[in-house]
Amino acid sequence: LRLAHRMAGLHLRNHKLVLRLFGACVVAAVIGGIAFGKVFDECAADRHIAKQDDSFRRLSSILFYSSVGMLLLFLTQISIYDPSASTSASQTRKNARIWGRVNVNWAIAFNVSFTVLWYTMTYFLCVVAKNILADSQCADHPNSISGHYAFHIYYMFAMPYLYISSLTSNNQGAGLKAVKDAIDAVIQSPSKNRNTKRKSSTTVPKDKDLHSTKGKMRVAQWLLLAAYLLFVITATMTLRRTWVMGFHTPRQILYGCLLAVLAHWTKVELLEWAARTHNGPRTLVGVLAFGWVVSAYLVSQYASLPLDTYEMVICLVLWIVLATCAWRTLKQKTN
Repeated sequence: LRLAHRMAGLHLRNHKLVLRLFGACVVAAVIGGIAFGKVFDECAADRHIAKQDDSFRRLSSILFYSSVGMLLLFLTQISIYDPSASTSASQTRKNARIWGRVNVNWAIAFNVSFTVLWYTMTYFLCVVAKNILADSQCADHPNSISGHYAFHIYYMFAMPYLYISSLTSNNQGAGLKAVKDAIDAVIQSPSKNRNTKRKSSTTVPKDKDLHSTKGKMRVAQWLLLAAYLLFVITATMTLRRTWVMGFHTPRQILYGCLLAVLAHWTKVELLEWAARTHNGPRTLVGVLAFGWVVSAYLVSQYASLPLDTYEMVICLVLWIVLATCAWRTLKQKTN
């Protein structure tokens, strides 16, 4: 259990290091562009010409929705992912992630819901900032911050973080303890327990159960990796076309990257704080609700609501999931 926490801590430190380096590069590029480059505010091409090309529109839609599909696959799989998976036969059947009954990991489901709703609030602020900055370069409307870059860069960092946080979530911690207890039961000499009347509550796993669980978790890990790699590939192609076809200037692109880094960094700090605090999840729900109210008010003053009906329904469902997960997570901490 301590080893798992150390590994997760190392991954988290590396994740934060990469995030800081990327953020520093973006800030340096913004400062350099403002100080020295006229190309900073130039469009690479005429976006209206690209829009008239049917093949361009079709391929752009395929790439964008493919990246969204890979993101949804990853978020769904990580919500039911358990890298420690319990070792007894009954628990193996109960915690099966690929086949059989699905057992939701409430701690990770909370992180997933919070991650999506936090980005939605960030996008509200992005729309407001677009209208306040009023940069219409490369478009006929305020286009000051690239929403495509903000979206894809945010989730490029958020997806690995969700996997790292799954290594030390509450559910996984219990699973790791079960593994440790089972190993101790195997190592312990049977002769020492011959004269004791107490019965151990630890169920020693069978080899076939261990191999079955290990195989299923390996499939889950490959699914997560494949979904993430496909997301990165389709996102990179989308972002390249966004710039090459003249939809945003370098300034607008860098502003989108900077917004994504700030949003993800703030979210990571809040989730890390909540993990160390007894009533942290419920507090985060309140913080997020307050942020949504403020951002929605700003949208009503400076822009129109940037969500379709189905997106509003998804957000409502995620709010219900978030509140449920906060209650379940707090209940697990109390127990």
